[in-house]
Amino acid sequence: MSSTQEKNDLEQASHSTNERPDYHIISRFFIPSEFNLTSTLELLLSYQTVLQADINLARLFEFPLASDHKAAGLASLFTSTEPCVLGIEEISDASISWADVVRSPLYDAELQGNGTYHVRIQKGNALLELSKVDHDFIGTKIPRQLVDPHSYLSDLVSEITATQSTFEHITSWQEIIVQLSIAAKDLLANLTERVEILKEKHSALEAHTGNQKDAGVKIWGHDTYGYIYSDEINAAFSSFLDYPVALVYKGPEPRVVQGNGSPDRVGRVQTINFPDEFPVLIASDAPLKELNTRLISNGVDPITIERFRPNIIVRGEKPWIEDLWKLVRIKATPSKDWCDDAPQEVEQEPLFMDIVTRCGRCQVPNVDPDSAVKHKKQPWDTLVSYRRVDAGLKYKPCFGMMGMPRKEGVVEVGMRFEVLEETTEHRYIM
Repeated sequence: MSSTQEKNDLEQASHSTNERPDYHIISRFFIPSEFNLTSTLELLLSYQTVLQADINLARLFEFPLASDHKAAGLASLFTSTEPCVLGIEEISDASISWADVVRSPLYDAELQGNGTYHVRIQKGNALLELSKVDHDFIGTKIPRQLVDPHSYLSDLVSEITATQSTFEHITSWQEIIVQLSIAAKDLLANLTERVEILKEKHSALEAHTGNQKDAGVKIWGHDTYGYIYSDEINAAFSSFLDYPVALVYKGPEPRVVQGNGSPDRVGRVQTINFPDEFPVLIASDAPLKELNTRLISNGVDPITIERFRPNIIVRGEKPWIEDLWKLVRIKATPSKDWCDDAPQEVEQEPLFMDIVTRCGRCQVPNVDPDSAVKHKKQPWDTLVSYRRVDAGLKYKPCFGMMGMPRKEGVVEVGMRFEVLEETTEHRYIM
């Protein structure tokens, strides 16, 4: 994708929130809920009509009704088991029964020359032919009373129960709608703020890089995208390092974690910018102390944890126990007794992190980060002598563990670090 295309895409995504897209897809999502609400409302507002139309709340909720039981045996009172249907103008989902005739609010009868009656009923807008006996029997209102829920105490109780339940649910819907409206308003504000931040970031990035995109950015052989800053900015870095270098800003294309952190292994897609392979490196000070003991015995000065460039440093007691970590939790502690630097307030949610693999080390820890002087052998030689412990990293020693947070969170000095799950199955996968 060209930088011009990316710019156009971002500008289109950053349009003012006053410009509304076509919401017909979103509207279709709400149609079933709107139908349920309006149907229930119609039942409540038109109760008498609803009863006559063979529908009421109790029947809608599938309550057993005495009137329905009577309706099932209504045919025995007429001259035929089913009414004679001359035609149906609208598609009906079932045949016409005598209960449909009796309950129909539309009963338009016309006497025919042969003494029968042509009757139009509501269901399917069907046209029926009834004998004079059946027509006169319907005229007595007796069949209507037999199938009318108002005629039975149990049916009325069922309808009261259904109405009360509907009222309770509508009340809860009102509360949910209020909460949903508040949440949607807050989300809209947050998204609008995010759009403005992205627009500002894009403007600053364009000013410093001119959107010059280099597809040749490589991290350990893996291609990714970045925006190269201008020569004016890069000149300061090149001068200090006495070597031509360029500052690069990660482009918008996601760089998905692979290997031990691939989606099929951790069950989610997680992206990174320019780290080697994983978002977080955790190290414990206990193995560092153990390593320094070996270095001192070999006549080498002890080193600091900065040599291994961890994001999070854990105060440990037993060295190398981190090899077993699988799931950890980082959270604020309510007490400062165990650490002077512990945060005072406990507000943020705990941060859960999957520990996916050990960290195989190269010889960068041989370089003193303060002086940039590289030791020819240490601590590499010492680590190699006893820390080649991962079958997937045959020729590399291990120090530290790679973590993948399950969501964004706050990490502060003094927080409590808890190991929730352990495993003996860690094996590095390229």
